[in-house]
Amino acid sequence: MTEPRQPSPSDATPSIDWRSCARGAVVGLAIIVPTTIIRVVLDREVDNFDDSGWIYPLFLLILIGYSSAGWVAARARPDSPLTHGSVAGLGVFVVWIPVRIVIWVAREDDRGLF
Repeated sequence: MTEPRQPSPSDATPSIDWRSCARGAVVGLAIIVPTTIIRVVLDREVDNFDDSGWIYPLFLLILIGYSSAGWVAARARPDSPLTHGSVAGLGVFVVWIPVRIVIWVAREDDRGLF
């Protein structure tokens, strides 16, 4: 008789599917980039933008972008949804922050990054 096979530690840790994480990150960026463009346009057009009510719905859209990135990646890999959703959300952050810094550097006025 043969003994039942013991699971190895590599069986318990699933590998990351980078394509599903990248797909989720693209969905998140597809929401965050237009939201940021809308914010810039509103900032130019609305007097006293920081005290207006526009910041709250735009902030919610940014959160929806990050969460939709995680949701898409998690739905693609139901065996480890938390891992893939977290990696996709982190991927959006890692891609968007350097772009945001480049935009800040290229701006004409002397405003801060945030």
